[in-house]
Amino acid sequence: LNVRRLEDGMDIYNSNIQYGRCHRVKVQENNDDDGGQNYYGGSYRTKSVAFASFFVCGDNNKGTCGSCDYSTEYVMELGDYLQSTVQFMTNYCEACNNQCRRRLEDEAEDDGDDDGNGGGAVADCNSCASSCAKYSGGGDEADYLDCQASYVDESGDQLYSAPTCDPDTGDLKVDMFYDDECLIKHYVGNYYGFNYQTFSMVEESCVDCAYSDGLCGDMQQEAFQCVNGVNQNGNVAEDDDVSACKSFKQRFTERTYNKQKKASPIFAFVVFALGVSACFAFGSYTYYVRHRETKVPLATLDHGDGTSGGLPQGQMA
Repeated sequence: LNVRRLEDGMDIYNSNIQYGRCHRVKVQENNDDDGGQNYYGGSYRTKSVAFASFFVCGDNNKGTCGSCDYSTEYVMELGDYLQSTVQFMTNYCEACNNQCRRRLEDEAEDDGDDDGNGGGAVADCNSCASSCAKYSGGGDEADYLDCQASYVDESGDQLYSAPTCDPDTGDLKVDMFYDDECLIKHYVGNYYGFNYQTFSMVEESCVDCAYSDGLCGDMQQEAFQCVNGVNQNGNVAEDDDVSACKSFKQRFTERTYNKQKKASPIFAFVVFALGVSACFAFGSYTYYVRHRETKVPLATLDHGDGTSGGLPQGQMA
């Protein structure tokens, strides 16, 4: 297999890669203070570039990655990421279907026949069935990996389609854009009825680098290696107007904060309820102790013997 080594000597052959997330990064333009120069649909709109990330992970167990190194997030443009991964998964699943079906039919570990094995890919028959469970065979969103003209709206404007990110979930989807570079998002939204099986397969699969035919090494070398919002890959420089690593770090921080903020009212209510319960219990106990210590025997109240707070006989209160 053609698995490349990085310059620092790291060998990714025994590792795996797992999809991370998708995020659109705003293009910093000189006229941002004026609201942008891109006027579409009755408003000025900003440009943004879609990026996808992945992580290097441990052992692959039947298509599931082991523990991942989240300290380094590898980020690359979404189009490049999908071109690589979708093509690989297509070849891999075709190889799984051809190679592993023959293996079952022949009841042999390896029949030595590689005809029609999926573009040179080699499948791991112990795990590929799980990884390829959602493989559709094409004719879906995989046909829209490039920015392309696709629709004319009611105003007669040409719209374009390309893969992008769901702003709420970070999932991959195909959507509409105003411009032929697919940098300016259309204001209406999704026109497509895809079930996104191919994209879902890319998001969920753990790519075993031992069977990747060089994919892992190529992607790792071509991606920004983001550590604490800073690119550590000296071979790939970020554009001055698109700070992908910084934006990914900020987006992750925002989502973490929002999750904590949503959870805080519940937490506050629980703390309040526990506090009220504790105060009630303490008050009840204090009341009980005070009244237990000052309780006057009934016999004293009836006959008064000069003890326990009663009045001596013969005296009037």
